Amino acid sequence: WVGDTNNLLYTLGQQNATLFTKGVLSGLGKEGETIKSVRFIGDKAFLVTFRQTDPLYTIDLSDPTQPMVLGELEVNGYSDYLHPIGEDKLLGIGRDADIDGRVLGLKIELFDISDLSNPYSLDSVVLDTNTYSEIEYNHKALSYRASDHLIGMPYSQYGHQNTHTFMGIYQVLGDKLKVYEPLENSSEGYFYSNHRGIFFDMNESTYIGSFSSGSVMVKSIDTNNTKE
Repeated sequence: WVGDTNNLLYTLGQQNATLFTKGVLSGLGKEGETIKSVRFIGDKAFLVTFRQTDPLYTIDLSDPTQPMVLGELEVNGYSDYLHPIGEDKLLGIGRDADIDGRVLGLKIELFDISDLSNPYSLDSVVLDTNTYSEIEYNHKALSYRASDHLIGMPYSQYGHQNTHTFMGIYQVLGDKLKVYEPLENSSEGYFYSNHRGIFFDMNESTYIGSFSSGSVMVKSIDTNNTKE
């Protein structure tokens, strides 16, 4: 249970070796909601709070003495991590949730932020309830290639007997998230952290290399083999 909260965003200035408060934006989120993620891009900020639904706030910081909310979007679940895609899109990675705020599986959501006063969701992918990812607490686990918007996201799916670890492969194409067959770690055991990936081209083909707790795997990305 989360009691009363007061979510604030501060802007700071520097005078010699001292930082001082220039502006404060308060009143973010509803009663009991807490901040889950923030992304600063130039003089804009994007902030997510959560208790039952996920308000994504777009915030104008162009006047640091008076930061102000420009827009707000509510969707189920929340984003633990926000990543810019080009100039006008934002990728959120976190959790889906039902209408009562019960947290479900991993969720990848693509937002349109071209109009900061009216952000909206373009597409989303929701994984099985029994999934988790290192990205939820370590943004370095994300693989992203800006030239073609390829995304690599490690995640694990656990059951009563064992845990399977994957490198999910996605691509932002226009307003959609394209889903490729994931790369599965064939090693046995539990892998809670130390997932890394890299995209590279060789002989006119694209590959992803996945590094996970001492295991190294490589998979070619077949653009004709996708999931809807």
